[in-house]
Amino acid sequence: MKRASAQRTHVQFACFYRDRVGKLRLVASQEVQEMLGVSRTRAYQITNSKTFPDPAAVLSVGRIWLAEDVERWIKDHRPDLQDREA
Repeated sequence: MKRASAQRTHVQFACFYRDRVGKLRLVASQEVQEMLGVSRTRAYQITNSKTFPDPAAVLSVGRIWLAEDVERWIKDHRPDLQDREA
């Protein structure tokens, strides 16, 4: 996990992103699992890999990511799954 200051930076960026685009889309572990079509265990392994994007925030209920970051990762690392992200 990243330090708290890095997490705050991600959250600040997410707020900036929301203000510019108008809608902030976030995904949690369950959504990542569904987007990838994998088991919960495999989703955990993938989201902990060095290539997977850092979470936008770490909450008491778990980590959340910007949907755009996860979609970009799928495009770059799992191109066979691009149609599932919608």
